Amino acid sequence: MLAIKNLLRNRTRTSITLLGIAVGIAAFVTLTSISRCLESQVVGILNDYRVDIILQAKGVASPKNSRIPVTDCARLDDIAGIDDITTLIMGTALVGSLESIGFVPTIAIGVSSIDSMTSKVDIKEGRILTPGAQEIMLGKQIADELECNPDSHVVVNEVEYRLTGILDSGSNIFDNAAVLAIEDARELLKLRDYVNLVFITAADQKQIKTVIRDIEKNLPSVAAYQINEFLGQNKLLNTVKNYTKMVALLTLLISSIVVMNTLVMAISERKKEIGILLAVGWSRFMIMRTIVLESVLLCSSGGVVGTFIGLGLIWFFQYNSRIIGSLWLKIPVQVSIPQMLEAVGLAVVLGIISAIYPAAIASRQFPIQALRNE
Repeated sequence: MLAIKNLLRNRTRTSITLLGIAVGIAAFVTLTSISRCLESQVVGILNDYRVDIILQAKGVASPKNSRIPVTDCARLDDIAGIDDITTLIMGTALVGSLESIGFVPTIAIGVSSIDSMTSKVDIKEGRILTPGAQEIMLGKQIADELECNPDSHVVVNEVEYRLTGILDSGSNIFDNAAVLAIEDARELLKLRDYVNLVFITAADQKQIKTVIRDIEKNLPSVAAYQINEFLGQNKLLNTVKNYTKMVALLTLLISSIVVMNTLVMAISERKKEIGILLAVGWSRFMIMRTIVLESVLLCSSGGVVGTFIGLGLIWFFQYNSRIIGSLWLKIPVQVSIPQMLEAVGLAVVLGIISAIYPAAIASRQFPIQALRNE
């Protein structure tokens, strides 16, 4: 095929251009996968625990920054239509054990109702912790990483706890978390008079909006959301999504310029060849089609390479999160086939857009002029 032969004429230039495309697509795949996986994990937890309403302080970027006074939580008992209330404290912590060397970052979660939470997850080993007994439970993934078992001594932010149970929740967030009684978490995370989130189960699903209105009327500093609304207004998730879109746009723009420049240089070197093709009967459409095909082949190849680079980056970050010290990289990320096809499709679109200007230049040449320039 002529398009492939043209690309292989200057292999160094083609390889550099392909690598530039691959880097941009790799960034797109990595960020998109992290964003989607984080959102799906949150949705999975809320659905599994049948949460109807979520309370968070108004105007905060993420649940970690939310501060709901304990006094406000107590006032929820006076609001009609609420069946169950669970308060939650969360924050980052360093966890270590006597069985392993060093500490690893994790999510420390304090829950007001341990029995309610553990009724929805499996205890892989051990038992439920006893509030007030300086005990802790760990998710199975963090427990495996620390090489600890029930009755091991675990140190969280320099405070020692006895490990009573290992959770197998099916949620990657909980399986990488440390779960404590809310009183212990309040001391550990220095949130003595506050909680981060309140999960509410409504007595009647049809009255959820009424309950939300009553909560916001009685607690003006608190924002109440249903699940979809909570995800939509979460500034952290929205920031990740917007950043992903920005990277995709920059990838498209920068890579288009790189590919366009490569094609223009290639056309300037092949004026005589293009003139001969036009002289022997090639139409201008056939010339344009060849240039567009070269661009699409180059960009789609870069898209495939970039997708695998993105997979490699995700794998590297997750299996080296202990060295890197990043908490969110501990949440396993999976790249689906549709996501991979989306990345390659973006590369193909990039190839078509990048080829418009060079193809127009090549098709406007006249055989006599092209031969005379040589």
